[in-house]
Amino acid sequence: MDEGESKLGGVSQTAVFSIVLYSAFSSSMLVVNKVTMAYLPFPSLISFVQICSSVLLVNGAERLHILRGVDAFAWAKVKPYLFYVALFALALLTNMKSLQAANVETVIVFRSLTPVAVAALDAMFLGRELPCARSCVALAVIALGALGYARCDEAFGAAGLEAYRWPAAYFVVIAVEMTYGKLIVHGVDMDSKIWGPVLYTNALAAPVMLGLLAASDDVAEFRKLYASEGGVPAIGYALLGVGCLTGTGISYAGWLCRSKTSASTYTVVGVLNKCGTILANLMIWTNHASPEGIASLFVCLLGGTIYKQAPIRDAALPRLAIARVGDASKRCFASHARLDAAPPPDALLAHSDSEPDLEK
Repeated sequence: MDEGESKLGGVSQTAVFSIVLYSAFSSSMLVVNKVTMAYLPFPSLISFVQICSSVLLVNGAERLHILRGVDAFAWAKVKPYLFYVALFALALLTNMKSLQAANVETVIVFRSLTPVAVAALDAMFLGRELPCARSCVALAVIALGALGYARCDEAFGAAGLEAYRWPAAYFVVIAVEMTYGKLIVHGVDMDSKIWGPVLYTNALAAPVMLGLLAASDDVAEFRKLYASEGGVPAIGYALLGVGCLTGTGISYAGWLCRSKTSASTYTVVGVLNKCGTILANLMIWTNHASPEGIASLFVCLLGGTIYKQAPIRDAALPRLAIARVGDASKRCFASHARLDAAPPPDALLAHSDSEPDLEK
């Protein structure tokens, strides 16, 4: 980044743009999927169609010369993405299953807890310091808000821990995905820094999602709906199309934002942008939390606002014990995933503050 480039609050203009763009797509995606499943209650099928649509849209844009230089598939680049796409597909599936089994607020609360896990993973794998006192308070506020929500959640009172099976799975998958995504975003040499990962993640996730689709009853249930007297409502197809466009948009915005921020900051941004989702949910559905539950959710969001990104740990200082565990894990994984060319954490930070080529 040029010295003279203006910043807002110490953050580059491109970083601010990426955060706003990611927030807009992320907050709308949850609502779009929830509405779509009211007409097409087939989470695996919807996820598979969205993934395939993203691949077709990127390839189509390149053929029309709207996009240029999108990376062709090469094994050296594919290998590091294989583990990520498994997480990517699982995140989509567990998100859909969570929305099907619980209300939107339940999903958001579990999403609000992910910074707690990612902050530790940031120190373990990405060379950052452990959270400072202010950040620990912020993470504690997030956890307390989530606990307050659970105490007044009707689904929890009716079904106990079973009500949180899918949201808990979503929490684990998202925490790991956020950390590993930051590890590879600058560790794999892509020609198209943003659209390349968009194409790779969606194209490589499609076979995984196809397997999950085959293991579900979604295709059979869709055929029953299609053959029924009313058939598939036209609005269902329209909403599916909107979801496909939104899915491609969130893929692009997500990789752009991830390249500009730390893993934990990227995760906190994902938590804060759910405010729009809550407001939309209150206007659309009656299946939302009680006023006490909504208040608890906003406590989670308050905790996110006071969270402070942990700095990169000084290389001259002794390695943290948690970082040594991460180093050993990365060495083991790198021998299989070819991440040995990934830059060290301090280089990752410098890369995060640079300006990506938005044309790509």
